[in-house]
Amino acid sequence: TGAKAQRAGSTSSEEEGKGSSRPSWRDKLNRLLNTAGIKIEINGEYFGNTATFETIIPANGIDELEIHWMSGSMDVSAEDREDILLSEDRNENASPMKVEVRGSCLCVFYAQDGSFHGTKDLTVTLPSELASRLRRCTVQALSADTSLAGIVVNELQVKTASGEQDIRGIADKAGFSSARGTL
Repeated sequence: TGAKAQRAGSTSSEEEGKGSSRPSWRDKLNRLLNTAGIKIEINGEYFGNTATFETIIPANGIDELEIHWMSGSMDVSAEDREDILLSEDRNENASPMKVEVRGSCLCVFYAQDGSFHGTKDLTVTLPSELASRLRRCTVQALSADTSLAGIVVNELQVKTASGEQDIRGIADKAGFSSARGTL
């Protein structure tokens, strides 16, 4: 359980108030370390020195959302906008997320290379018009807190191994499962 610490310039562009209403201990630690400009590695997991990377996807033709996330948090919400905004907070050693459009489905994967390094946070901001008419939303996570707010979906499926699930929306058909977590 060796730990390394080094001073590093903060590259965080995280906005104040973003994310779920109850930040995880990882979020709190990252904010504190980023503010101090410190990066720490504990058993291969990096804290601090994170950056936010944004991807914009046109909403035209999309009516399904599928997210496969490993660790950290996922926040899906809606606002008055025309495109889909994907924001990923990750440290310098984590592989970027993979984003694909398959037909009418926007698919988001934890890493382009399939690796699992550290904790990453994903924020998906849907246009309000799209969030009010999703046909299907599927979320699968290994160890991640999940927040879905302001969506109306025909079919919702959320599966996690662990983590909190905060679901606030309307679904005609919904399925939830967690090996160890809270809903």
